[in-house]
Amino acid sequence: MNYLKTYYVTVNNLVKRLYKNAGCYEKAARLLAEAVRNERLIHVIGTEMHSSIAAHDIFFREGSLLNINPMFDPSFSVMHSASRSLYLKEADCCGEFLVEYYRNIHKGDVMIVIDTDGVGRACMEVVKKSKELGLFVIAITSRQFSKAVSKDCIFRNNQKSNLCDMKEVDIIIENEVPAFDTAVEFNSLKKRAGWLSTIANSFILNAILICTIEIMEKEKMNPDMWNNFYHPEGISHNEKLIDKYFDKIKHI
Repeated sequence: MNYLKTYYVTVNNLVKRLYKNAGCYEKAARLLAEAVRNERLIHVIGTEMHSSIAAHDIFFREGSLLNINPMFDPSFSVMHSASRSLYLKEADCCGEFLVEYYRNIHKGDVMIVIDTDGVGRACMEVVKKSKELGLFVIAITSRQFSKAVSKDCIFRNNQKSNLCDMKEVDIIIENEVPAFDTAVEFNSLKKRAGWLSTIANSFILNAILICTIEIMEKEKMNPDMWNNFYHPEGISHNEKLIDKYFDKIKHI
């Protein structure tokens, strides 16, 4: 069996399914465009181990928006302790504390929560706290993954609920990731590998961003965007934007 081909075909089929969700990306993009128009921030957070990678992907690079505020917290990242990030998925008040810690979060902002399994307590708390503060909430998650996690799993929230079912979320975007996030089964080893969630989440965020820029272009908006970091004029442009947003974006 050609395992690499299996992975290649699975990834291609995944991207094709994601492309068909263009309506969701356009709906989310409208929220982001309004945030730019009203000088609000777009907060992005991944609330479980590898979903945190997604927040890195659209920050501080050519073509991205300056008002994107990634919430990089070591609690949810494998970079600072993989096992800790797993245990803190269901730790009490961790998500709520994180929103409060960042402080520069205000009514009318947008919060994008990425959590592929969508069963931990942290993602629920971030959503609820964001709504209390008057934010628009977009969630990227996998319904199939959530439904496959048993109700008695120790990493589930106490209510046994799923991010994909939260009424507080304004827009739910399905990342089409299968249960447990693997695409290839090695028969004799009885093991699985070939992850999909990083590819899916990155595609979705880029799709939303592209749709947002398209809206702003059509409406003749002139948003602050990062230029090419390797071109002399781009460097000068970006340095001025760093100064402008230094007190607004914690990790700039």
